[in-house]
Amino acid sequence: MPILQFNGKFKFQLPYFNNDPTNDARKDGSYDNQIKDNKLLVKFDPNLSSEEIHQRLLTDPTKYFEFEFLETIVSRITFDDGTNTDSNISNEPIVGKFVFLKGFLVDLAPHLQRGQLYAADIRISDTLVGRLNKAIQSDVYKSIKNTRNEQRKGNLFNYSGYFETELKDVYRLTDPFISEDNSRYLRELKDLNLKIYFNLNRYDINTNKGEVCGYISSNIPLTNNDKIKVKDRKLFLNNAILGSNNTFQEIINDFQIDIENSSSFPRATYEIQENNSLLILRYMDIIPFIDYNYSTLEYKYYIHLDHLDKNNNSINQTIEIDRTFEEMKLSGGIKVIQIPNKQNINIGTLRVSIRVRKSKLQSTELLFEPEWEIVLDEYECIKIYSDETKKN
Repeated sequence: MPILQFNGKFKFQLPYFNNDPTNDARKDGSYDNQIKDNKLLVKFDPNLSSEEIHQRLLTDPTKYFEFEFLETIVSRITFDDGTNTDSNISNEPIVGKFVFLKGFLVDLAPHLQRGQLYAADIRISDTLVGRLNKAIQSDVYKSIKNTRNEQRKGNLFNYSGYFETELKDVYRLTDPFISEDNSRYLRELKDLNLKIYFNLNRYDINTNKGEVCGYISSNIPLTNNDKIKVKDRKLFLNNAILGSNNTFQEIINDFQIDIENSSSFPRATYEIQENNSLLILRYMDIIPFIDYNYSTLEYKYYIHLDHLDKNNNSINQTIEIDRTFEEMKLSGGIKVIQIPNKQNINIGTLRVSIRVRKSKLQSTELLFEPEWEIVLDEYECIKIYSDETKKN
């Protein structure tokens, strides 16, 4: 199944006033304690313009919780064999098409910063239309470290988060100028069992806008037929970096890792599409920005794959990640890797790690994949102290 990558902007009407429990619109003379201007009263006034209302509430109260993509386009498509549309000989008509998505992003627990996206519709111009299942936001990650101590641009949030969910009620659209004859994407799109992943970052409360990148691909199950996890495989911060000695102090300083704040820890997830031996790594939360102008640390980032083939021969592969913001946009924030020895791979032995290197120094393991991971089956309950199970 091909991978459709996209990037653009999003708009979200955050109920900012309600996020501070000390705010109370019922009181006379009430104003937003977060803005700290007692002249900007929030009491209903029919004479206020939309600009004046936004100045007081930093949102449009008639559109609370509305979330939508803006100016979001298909920037790249990766095909079943691992090649993509960056090639000069590619004339894929789906590239450049708009990606529309609109729903309601409800912040159920502001102190947890964990939103849920409901009732979202999606449309790719002249290609696909469908709906999203409910999507739950990930933990947030401090993606802008601002090590250069720049003055903050407006009310730009330094944090990012991602969403991942299945698409449902998906239909192909008919366009007289796009068909399987001239679109390799449509030729390889044999199944409409799809899912979407997208990363949100750089949200500015002054404009209610931020940036989005992500991808749409096959909705693979959590595990394969051999009960090996192939979806949402997580990479964690190397425990040695958090050790008591000063061996990795430079990495801690450069990445601004706060031992007491997990939102400062670099992280990544990946999935394996076994049918075409592709590995999809989501790397946006590995490479932090060090200012508000998309600059990144002067590090090199490497993906290291280590696994055995079916004859127990060790296979190693190292791939560098392009850390430029331009590549982040084009790729949708993912790195797609063709796993070698497609016919002879042993997925159960695959281990992925992320290594970083500064200047000419030796590379260091930043993220690693644990050998075991506890997974709770949301559809099955297990009775304690027994092997009895019960479906929900």
